Amino acid sequence: MNEAALSSKTVFYLKINATEDSDLKCFCHWVEIADAMGYEYYVVVDKDSVEAAIRNLCRLSGYTEPREFIPSYREELETACRSFVHDKWLNVAYALLTPSVHAKRNHIDFFWNIDADDTFFHESPQDCALMLLEAEQYAKNHDIDIFSFDMWHSLISHWSFGISFSNNCDWVACVEKGIEWLRATFGGEFDIKQYCVYFKHDMFMKLSVNCNLDAYFNFLIRYSMLNARCFYCENVLFEHVGHRITFYGEEIFYGLAYLRETERFLRGDGVVKLARAMPLKSLSQFLAAFLERAFVRNIGLNVEDVSKIDNIILFGCGENGGIARTLLKKIGANVTYFCDNNPDLWGYVCDGLPIISPDKLCGMDGTVMITTSIDKYRNEIKCQLEDYGIKYLSFTVGVTATCI
Repeated sequence: MNEAALSSKTVFYLKINATEDSDLKCFCHWVEIADAMGYEYYVVVDKDSVEAAIRNLCRLSGYTEPREFIPSYREELETACRSFVHDKWLNVAYALLTPSVHAKRNHIDFFWNIDADDTFFHESPQDCALMLLEAEQYAKNHDIDIFSFDMWHSLISHWSFGISFSNNCDWVACVEKGIEWLRATFGGEFDIKQYCVYFKHDMFMKLSVNCNLDAYFNFLIRYSMLNARCFYCENVLFEHVGHRITFYGEEIFYGLAYLRETERFLRGDGVVKLARAMPLKSLSQFLAAFLERAFVRNIGLNVEDVSKIDNIILFGCGENGGIARTLLKKIGANVTYFCDNNPDLWGYVCDGLPIISPDKLCGMDGTVMITTSIDKYRNEIKCQLEDYGIKYLSFTVGVTATCI
């Protein structure tokens, strides 16, 4: 492909750095979307093992291999990034900015920059392609530099990367423009400590985030050094794996954090609602499918069978126990107690249920469900229950269980 063709053709940059089931499922989703749009894709990856896994996945699945595997451009980005990014976010910043550097070198004017290991639309690749094509055209028609899917803006007024279209915008030049502004405003060399002190009572405390690239770009947006906005599509069901599942509809978003609680939040100011809408689906049907998948994967029983179990006792009062409790409540299962090995919890109430000690399980009429997600403790509890002669089920909600 010659330079002229590349400059007018949109491409995808898919960032991936892990190979768990959920990572690869998300990656395949984005490869299929790129294919539906007729776009080539590049993969930004910093681990040889991940690159090898992607090559193998493409071979086994029949996907076209990426045009190129690109490691993060750490050396040339380090000086600029260290001016405003905390150490723990540096690798993420390098990976996010690498597509812009690569695009400039290769005369690519338009590209999608995707966190391809933890973003997933519960929609067909064809429907996703139509949504993104409309967003792309909207950005071009309205001179928007970067147009991102609304993952966080409506929740905490925070523009973010994740699914971002770059409209002939040099991201590194924007970064350097901001640094020059800071130096001109405050004089001399401006480092991250001064940057944090200046903004900590303003932007950073409000966003409740450390100094990462997203926060810095919010600073650029606020001071009119970058025109970046967010978009969404009516009726779309989106999952930020490990964070929340969100349904966008009727001007109100429903965010389900691991399905524990349903949060409602209004669309953020300035967020663009695309003209097209996804085919209307039943959120209840999606939840039913999620529950079915969660129970079958974790304990080998379908929802109907689980709902018929009398007197379920959840062993473990941690976060995973709370998730199991919520999922069981949604299907009408009869949960009677929490049980825990921590004596400080005995006699207290968790989510409306009394917490009992393990020795009280002996002779009780009920089914024990182990809910701890830590392998060491789960194995210890299994041995403990086997010593008691108590039958049990083991239930663990992992990130992979959220990707259907």
